[in-house]
Amino acid sequence: MTRAPAANRPPTTVPRPRLLGLGVHDQPRGRLVVGELGVGLPFEVRRFFLVHGVPAGEVRGHHAHRSCEQLLVCLSGRLVVETWGRAGAGLTLLEDDAHGFHVPPLTWATQTYLEPNSALLVLCSEAYDPDEYVTDEAELRRLVRDSAGSPPAFSRPGRIPVGGAT
Repeated sequence: MTRAPAANRPPTTVPRPRLLGLGVHDQPRGRLVVGELGVGLPFEVRRFFLVHGVPAGEVRGHHAHRSCEQLLVCLSGRLVVETWGRAGAGLTLLEDDAHGFHVPPLTWATQTYLEPNSALLVLCSEAYDPDEYVTDEAELRRLVRDSAGSPPAFSRPGRIPVGGAT
């Protein structure tokens, strides 16, 4: 039997999405937030991008990655990350730069921007590859079912409040 190259196969184990603390140094001259490669970050960073200027209430993302991992850091404003996949489903509020939210492979993610000044820094484990994206929820369900490991959890979290209390 011929197997696809490792980069094209879904991972056999998928960690749960989670918040990671970053090093924060508050000083009278300003705030310094630090993350060191190989120390505390779950992957080597190969790419990054910044999303800002998004109107309040707008939802971005709507995809998963086959093997790419991401770390989402809210630089300003507030946003909610909705995730679902084999590891379960959840809503996570990002509102400070002291934490990054780790999104493992085969995890569907959307980001709802709660304030117009929100800025999101995304660190990625892989260079951009359009074939790496999974933009169809049914395809993600198939990929999760076909990968080894525990049965998938496909429940979706509740509605995301925009504007008022979260």
